[in-house]
Amino acid sequence: MPELSLQTSPIDYIVLGEGEETILEFLEALEAGKRDFSSIRGLAFRENGEVRRTPPRPRIREVDRLPWPAWDLFDPKAYHDNGLVIGLDAGMTMPILATRGCPYACTYCSSSTMWTRRWYPRDPVDVVDEIEHYHKKYGATNFPFQDLTAILKKDWVVTFCKELLKRNLRITWQFPSGTRCEVIDEEVADLLARTGGRSLAFAPESGSARTRKLIGKQMTEEALMKAVRASVGKGLNITCFFVIGFPHDTWADLRETFRMVRKLAVAGIDDVAVGFFFPIPGTRLYDELVRKGRIRPTDEFLYTPIFANDEKIRPENNYCENLSARRLTLAKYLILLNFYPLSFLTHPWRVFTILWNVLRGKETRKLETYLNDLKRKIRLWFRARGKTGPDKAPAPGK
Repeated sequence: MPELSLQTSPIDYIVLGEGEETILEFLEALEAGKRDFSSIRGLAFRENGEVRRTPPRPRIREVDRLPWPAWDLFDPKAYHDNGLVIGLDAGMTMPILATRGCPYACTYCSSSTMWTRRWYPRDPVDVVDEIEHYHKKYGATNFPFQDLTAILKKDWVVTFCKELLKRNLRITWQFPSGTRCEVIDEEVADLLARTGGRSLAFAPESGSARTRKLIGKQMTEEALMKAVRASVGKGLNITCFFVIGFPHDTWADLRETFRMVRKLAVAGIDDVAVGFFFPIPGTRLYDELVRKGRIRPTDEFLYTPIFANDEKIRPENNYCENLSARRLTLAKYLILLNFYPLSFLTHPWRVFTILWNVLRGKETRKLETYLNDLKRKIRLWFRARGKTGPDKAPAPGK
C-alpha cells in the first residue's frame, strides 16, 4: 500500500518488492544530487504533492549472487537471548532464507503481490555453506527457515540434506512458518530426521475441501495425510496450521476441520495452531471486502492482524458472513478439544515426555513452547509481587 503510506506518513520514498537493486540505484542517484527518480524501477515517492509510482522491477532470478545477510553489523546472540526468534528454542538460533517467492495464489496471502508467482531457490550447497559459517562464527546450532514455500522440489531438499550429511554438522533446522506437504515422502522424511530437520509445519488452513477451494489452497487431504504418515513414522515433530472465520465459512465447514484434526491426532502429529482470519492488504479477500464496504484502510484496521492469535475474536474484527464472533471463538477451542485429548489418549507416553521437557525447559513441540512460556510468566508474576519464591514462603494467614 505505497500510496496510502506516502499520503498518511512523513515518508519520502518507498522501495517496492525486492529491495537489493532498487535501494542501491536510488541511493547512488541521491548521493549524486539527482532529483528525478522516474527512471528507477520499483520506487514510490511524492512529487509536487502527488504520489508517483514507477514500473515494478523484474524479480531477481540469480538469487545466488546476492550476499549473505550482514550479521556482523548486528548482535545475533541478543535476538536469541531475548526470545526474539521464530520456531522452537533449540539452542543458539540464526534465521535462514533458502528460497524466494511462491507459485501459488491463495486468496488470503499477499505473497503474489510482493514476489509475483515465481519461486526461485538458492543453490542448496550455498545454503549449507551459510549454515556452516554461522555454526563456526556464532556458535549457532538451530536454524529456522523463513521461506514462504521452502520444500517445493524434491531434488532440492534431497541435495540439501545430503550436503548436510556430508559435512556432519551437529545442528537442528526447522520450517516453523509452514511448507508444502506434497514432496514429503519416506525418503525425504528420513533425510530430514537424519540431518536434524525435525520440526516442520503444514498449513491445510481448513478441513473443508470447499473452503480450501474457495481460498485457492491447492492441497488435498490425501496428500496431507501421506506426508503426515511419512513424517510421524520418522519421528518428526509436525504442527498443522488452521484458520477459521473466512468470509464464506459456515459451521459445516468448521465441522470438517473438527474431523480433520481428530484424524491428525490419531495419525500422531504433535500440535495444531488455530488463528482467526484477518484480511491482509494486497490479497484478493482484502480487495473483495473493500469493494463490499466491510473495511476501510485506516490505521485502526491495519492493526487488526496482530490479534489473529488472540484467545477470542471481537465482533468488530469478525469478517465471517455466516458465523458470529462468539461462535468462532467457540470453534477455536472445539478444534483444540477435538485434537489434544485424542492425541494424548492415542499416544499416552507423550504426556510424560511433555511434562519432563517442560521441567527441564526444553522445547521439542509447540505445546512445550507454550507451557515453558507460561511457566516463565508465572515465575515473573510471583517475583513481581515478592510473595513467594525458592527462599520465601507466604506468611501465615496470607
